[in-house]
Amino acid sequence: MTAVNYSFERLTVDFGERDHIRNTNAQLKKTQSISGCRVLELGSGAGANLSILQPENEVLGVEGLADAAAHATSLGVNTLVANLDNALPLDSAQYDWVLCLDVLEHLMAPDTALREAHRLLKPGGKLLINVPNHFTLTGRLRMLLGAGIHWNRFFPDSHDWNNPHIRFFTPGSIRELLASTGFRIISDLSPIAPAVPMSHQMRQLHLHGLINWLAKRNPGLFCGGFFLLTERV
Repeated sequence: MTAVNYSFERLTVDFGERDHIRNTNAQLKKTQSISGCRVLELGSGAGANLSILQPENEVLGVEGLADAAAHATSLGVNTLVANLDNALPLDSAQYDWVLCLDVLEHLMAPDTALREAHRLLKPGGKLLINVPNHFTLTGRLRMLLGAGIHWNRFFPDSHDWNNPHIRFFTPGSIRELLASTGFRIISDLSPIAPAVPMSHQMRQLHLHGLINWLAKRNPGLFCGGFFLLTERV
């Protein structure tokens, strides 16, 4: 089994940086009427995302970190310990929703995880994914100045040779991966996390509309990640 290149401690540190994901899950629960559904999360961590959906739905997490899975289960979010680079011991076509949020970039075989998501979803089931964008305008400029692909220092204690992010995506490549594994994009939610240079100063000048326009116009340059709602086809 491939070792999980993450830790429960890192999940705890990162919790505050994932507010936009949890908020979006809560909004989708309302707008998509997620109730009475079977929901599976691949890479469920400590169960924060599933806990939002759990009261009205039957949820199951799949997590590679045994301590994170144990913590989630202790909080009432049932979690299976398994390696996402392999086939999962779950029956096909059993789930209405699959979540895969900030996970694919850690996997040796992200296509395997998405094919498993396709297998586990019912026909017409929904997949919600998010992957980080290493190639924002700021990132490209910093790379040109020698910062390297991990310019954003998501993991300040890691070197380039043992950084947990091992797969990198552009808008085109994530769309190609989704299409090749049997998914159709319904909605691009990426602009909820804009990555526009000097955005703090722009907000002080009440230029929120310009920030949103740039993020929608060119997610590859101006979004911090690619957050996509898709459907199994």
